[in-house]
Amino acid sequence: MLADSIISRHFREKVGNPRLILTLYDWDFFYFILTHMLNSYFSTGKFNNELFDELYCDLEYFLYNERIPLTVIAPLHNFKFQCSACDSDSINLDNGLLIRKITEEERNLFWKNMVWNRLTFGDIGMFEYVIQYRVNERKFLVQEEEYQSNRQTSSIDNVQKILDNVITALRLQHTGAIGYSYIDCKDTLKIPVQVGESLSRGPFKSYGNANFWLDMADIANVQRLYRRLKDT
Repeated sequence: MLADSIISRHFREKVGNPRLILTLYDWDFFYFILTHMLNSYFSTGKFNNELFDELYCDLEYFLYNERIPLTVIAPLHNFKFQCSACDSDSINLDNGLLIRKITEEERNLFWKNMVWNRLTFGDIGMFEYVIQYRVNERKFLVQEEEYQSNRQTSSIDNVQKILDNVITALRLQHTGAIGYSYIDCKDTLKIPVQVGESLSRGPFKSYGNANFWLDMADIANVQRLYRRLKDT
C-alpha cells in the first residue's frame, strides 16, 4: 500500500479540505473497513460482499481523486408539489441542484439530532421535500508548514446564497410560507475522513403554516427565475 506514491502521500502529509485539516494513518482505513464488516457480519451472520465492495470503492475514489463529493440538503417548510402525471418527484434547477422528496432515513436522522439541529419534532414530521445540492470539495495534501499558504475558499462557502436564490425563485412564482431553517452537509463516501457538517449557525426560523403549492406547469418558470438570480 505505501509503495504506491499516490496513496503514501496521504500518510506523509496533512490531508483535508479548506475547512478541515487532519493527519491520516494507514490503519485508520483498515480499522474503518474492518469495523463495518464485523458489525455487518454479527448482524446478519454472513459476509456482506456488497458492503465490502462499496467501502473499497469509496476508499479507492478518495485516494485517487482530487475532490471529495459532498451532499448539502435543506428541508423545506410548507412545500407541496402537485404532479400526478410526473415520472419523478424531483425538480431539477441547475447542475447538481434539485428539489426532491425527503427520505425516511433523513427524517429519522433529523429527529435523532434534534438537540443540535434545533428543528421541532412536529416540523420534521411535516417535511415533505428538501433542496439538495451536490458539490465536489477540493482535497489537498500539504506539508504542515505549507498549511496556511495553501488554505483556499471552500466549494460550499456559497451554499447559503444558492439556497436563498432557490427560495426567492419559488416566492416570485407563488405566495406561501416557503423557507428553510437548517442546512446539513453530508459526506457521500463511506471513509474515515468525514468533512461534512451542519452549515447552520443561527437560531431556528419559523415560517408559519401557510402551504406553498407548486405544480408541473410552474417548473419551467421557476428554473428561469433561478438562472436569472444566479447570474446577478
